[in-house]
Amino acid sequence: MKRIITWLLVVSLCLVPVEFSQAGEDTYSVVLQGLSSSADIAAISVSTGVSVESYGYSSDGLVTDEEGNLTLLLPAGYAQIEVTTSEETTCYVGTVAAAGENTWTPVTEQLSLGQSDVVISGNESTVSVGTLLAADSRITGLHYSWQRMAEADSFLWEQVGTGSSYTVQSEDFGCMLRLVITKENAYGKKRIAIADTVKKGSFTVIAKENQSYVFNNCEKSFSYTVSDASLSGFQIEYRKSGETEYSQNRPFNAGIYDVKIVREADSSYGYYEKEFLSVMEITPFAGKLLSEFQCGNAVYTGSPVNLVYTIKTTFDNLPVVFSYKKKGEDDSTYTFTAPTEAGNYIIKASVAETENYGADEAVSEFSIVAPANKGENTVEPSPVYHLLGNQKNLSLKVGAVKTIGFTSDGTIIYSSTDADIVSIDGTGKLTAKKPGTAFIHVRVNEDTTLQAFFTVKVCLATPTKLKKSKVTKNSVKLSWKKCSGAVSYTVYRATKKNGTYKKIKTIKKTSYTDKKLKKKKTYYYKVVANARSSVYSSAKSSALKVKTKK
Repeated sequence: MKRIITWLLVVSLCLVPVEFSQAGEDTYSVVLQGLSSSADIAAISVSTGVSVESYGYSSDGLVTDEEGNLTLLLPAGYAQIEVTTSEETTCYVGTVAAAGENTWTPVTEQLSLGQSDVVISGNESTVSVGTLLAADSRITGLHYSWQRMAEADSFLWEQVGTGSSYTVQSEDFGCMLRLVITKENAYGKKRIAIADTVKKGSFTVIAKENQSYVFNNCEKSFSYTVSDASLSGFQIEYRKSGETEYSQNRPFNAGIYDVKIVREADSSYGYYEKEFLSVMEITPFAGKLLSEFQCGNAVYTGSPVNLVYTIKTTFDNLPVVFSYKKKGEDDSTYTFTAPTEAGNYIIKASVAETENYGADEAVSEFSIVAPANKGENTVEPSPVYHLLGNQKNLSLKVGAVKTIGFTSDGTIIYSSTDADIVSIDGTGKLTAKKPGTAFIHVRVNEDTTLQAFFTVKVCLATPTKLKKSKVTKNSVKLSWKKCSGAVSYTVYRATKKNGTYKKIKTIKKTSYTDKKLKKKKTYYYKVVANARSSVYSSAKSSALKVKTKK
């Protein structure tokens, strides 16, 4: 509808037929009465014949006489004229006669869109072949003409039907359709045109079967097929079954997932949304996590040994913990403290059970051998250290602060692979700074064999302070607090608080005015803060209730 209004304005301002401003054998003088003799003429718009298009009439040099009359040259036949002055706009309707008096007075009665009560389906919805588009009017004496634009942006319309209803044909898809309404009254005819692109909705989205995956430390994607293979632009959202909120973040951890697929309307298809429940499953990894574990021997030095070992892990950055015992002793003697005395030892690497994999361990042997030339003096035992604590992978929001709990007899050193994403100080306090993922390394300064690893994923904080203002019968202004690190925001709308929220706009500002509302209707809004990668976007905000005015 907005496109048509824009086109008509452009046509009215730019197309100036020569025969309307120059005398000729097929033009006649028409005198327009009731204008102010002192007002400047700003513009003149003329519609003629059976067309609904309006053309600009050159107003250069046109002035009214002392009595406020204006003379125009027009072709014979029906005409509608609007004269805009510095004071007001005056309308005239009549028929230009080849002979006789052509003196017109202003029209005071107008047939408006509201009066004709036009109802046409398909403006924002999808239709298919056989859909009935209709105009329901409570005014008698109306005449209807259904027209289709022959070529996009061509302004060439062809009549495809008459009467108050029209059945959609296959050739209508992707074209502009309009309904032209005229009415005879004492002042002539008044035209109304409603136009929009006809959209079809016959494609289907089908989930591929057996979307079962084994956890492999990577994100998973939903697989589907579309009956119209040429389509693109689908947005996929995921949630763990049993949870309420969807997210664009692809699933990573083991579990069963629901999927929602959304596609915005375009010139061929309308808005599409479909939910697939319990359609994806990620099962825990059941194989070996640790293998090929070998540890080299060390020479007694009176200080904690620096063990050199190799170990193969199925996944990167597994939180491996090491413990030790003397060879021949039972398992109850395992300790996290590295040995210092000469002897034969067993070293065990362990991974604790998580939702994504089971517990696993691997063992190796090593010896601490006496030096070749041992002195006679007694060697005091060196201090032994331990590192206690087992931190799983974390997910934080930008701005969040969390302290992790590791303890040791030695000095714990914390480091982050990307301090711009998440930093950690000497006390173990994490500060989430911007969207992304960083690895945290925890080690004991006096014994580098004592260490732990885990990841921190930082997402945008959920938008807060969502407020409404300037509520009218068909619009509302929304605003919210800026989220640090967000590159844009997406606004969602629903008609029920716990209903389906459809995406209506993605913007860079922290406010948006929704202008496509119905009067006396209740709506609910949520906002998502978007990161450069959708993996780190926020969850939807709390719902805001808005009721439009009468």
